[in-house]
Amino acid sequence: MLTDHSQQLLASAAIESLERIRLDRARAPQRLKPLLAYIEDNLFDATLDVNQLKRSCGVRDNSVPIQFHSAVGRPPHGYIEDRRLETACRLLADTNLKIWQISELLGYSSIQVFSRAFSRWSGQRPTQFRKKARLNQKGGHATNGTVPHKLNDKLDEHFFFGPEALRKALAGELSHVEAKALISRLLKLYPGCRSLLGQSSGGDAGDMVLAEDDDVGRSNVDESALEFRLKGTEIDRLQAEEILKELLRTDRNQHLRLVGDLRLSTSTLFHLLCDRSYAVGERDPEYGIHLAKLALSSVDTLARTINDNTVLTQLRGLGNAYLAHAEIAAGELADAERRLLQAEGLMGQGPRNDVEEGDLLIIRAALRREQNRFSEAHRLLSQARDHYQNSAEAERMIRLLVAQASLLHVESTPSAAIPYLEEAAKLSNERNGEGHLAVLNFLLTVHTEAKNYTEAAELLPQVKQLALAYGDNDHRIRLRWIEGVVLRELGRFTDAETAFFESYSAFEGRSVDAALVLLDLAELYSRQGRFADLEGLSSSIVPLFGSLQQDREALVSLRHFQQAAEERSVTRVVLEKARQSLQRTRRQRAA
Repeated sequence: MLTDHSQQLLASAAIESLERIRLDRARAPQRLKPLLAYIEDNLFDATLDVNQLKRSCGVRDNSVPIQFHSAVGRPPHGYIEDRRLETACRLLADTNLKIWQISELLGYSSIQVFSRAFSRWSGQRPTQFRKKARLNQKGGHATNGTVPHKLNDKLDEHFFFGPEALRKALAGELSHVEAKALISRLLKLYPGCRSLLGQSSGGDAGDMVLAEDDDVGRSNVDESALEFRLKGTEIDRLQAEEILKELLRTDRNQHLRLVGDLRLSTSTLFHLLCDRSYAVGERDPEYGIHLAKLALSSVDTLARTINDNTVLTQLRGLGNAYLAHAEIAAGELADAERRLLQAEGLMGQGPRNDVEEGDLLIIRAALRREQNRFSEAHRLLSQARDHYQNSAEAERMIRLLVAQASLLHVESTPSAAIPYLEEAAKLSNERNGEGHLAVLNFLLTVHTEAKNYTEAAELLPQVKQLALAYGDNDHRIRLRWIEGVVLRELGRFTDAETAFFESYSAFEGRSVDAALVLLDLAELYSRQGRFADLEGLSSSIVPLFGSLQQDREALVSLRHFQQAAEERSVTRVVLEKARQSLQRTRRQRAA
């Protein structure tokens, strides 16, 4: 039960957020002022959402969320969450309220919902944020609601064990007391150690229980699990995975400093960076390029301790190959061609490695695909399969199947890619959650393009669940957009309209994607014969996307659509022409 004291703490913590709402209301157009006033008065009401906001303010016009976004820079639901979570930061830093109390004060339905929202917004769990904020306060540093992730200066404490403990662990010579301390530390930093510790001579990893309250993690380790032996490669892998996680949560400006640390850069980290670059490069080429360059920088660090030039040369060759893959996704085909030639030359100076040869062939096939040299791309992928056939790595076969699906998707009808993606989905199941999401998301997209809407609807719940667990915000926005298309085609027009408005509102600053969503919404209105709504929607498109003026064909298509809407003669042909021109614009900008 929340007390008057809790409410007083909330009022104090919310001062800045409520002042921000008042300032936004003063600058907003007249028709939006009631909405902002209602948000100010009911910000922490558990029932407050966009639908309640519109009902309470008597708003029926579906264009209001668009205007709200334009006026304050965020859609209504995002704006409400920003103000709530800003207040959460103050409560976490400046009060001793429990996490569940803060969750309830802010209007969240449960502590789990609050924790997920806070983690997405800040990149930290509430308990992590509180600990860092209090450490900063003790050190005399100010805290604020948008404290970015920073690497802990005491890297040894987080990533490394003392040399004597490591020696004893490798030799199986730890005492019970030493083993208990090391296991507790391992389990806290590396939950994946459970399976390794379960291989002990007399113990079972299931006997080890972790209990965690709001602020303190405790480990209770059964005595029977204390006899164990770790391999050096397993420790190396665990450390590299933890460093990569920290990298992905940290500001990019600090990345080079991290890989330049001799204690951290290893060949294992290099390979993890390459794989990560490949995984994200298709949807975020800029970040893929960044990670591949980071991998190459880690080789320069390794060169200070490794005297084997053959090994270093091969690593540089492989790093250049992965950098070429990200450049292909970015449309920098000439640069990618030159870099691949360089990679082949470097890798050819050492002994052959079937898996790495296969990786190189898949990347070259991607280049040939983008150059429309399809027969050559098929041949390269066939060769890659030969290289992978002796590999025990399922991830490599998944990569090959997805590459074959991508080639068929570009070369022929979307449905030709489906069998390859279904096979990849079977292999990726129960493995890498993020990789499984990527495969199923591609399969969902292909089903939608192939007009297999029933199959797409059946797949949607699983993809949505994976996206919540492993996807980023961009994944979720695009998934909501696809869901709108599927719902529209299944005749669920009201739900489809909601999905389109939510995905449009989330595409802040991405005018081409936002325009494409509105064209899908326009098709929905056209089918329903909602000509007044269609005309109102069309009148917003061209002014909203003035940034497209440099893309003359896209702007002409949009104006043609606007004229057709005014004459109530919008057809699928008109919409498709506008859509195709905008898609070309998006590809050109990506290149």
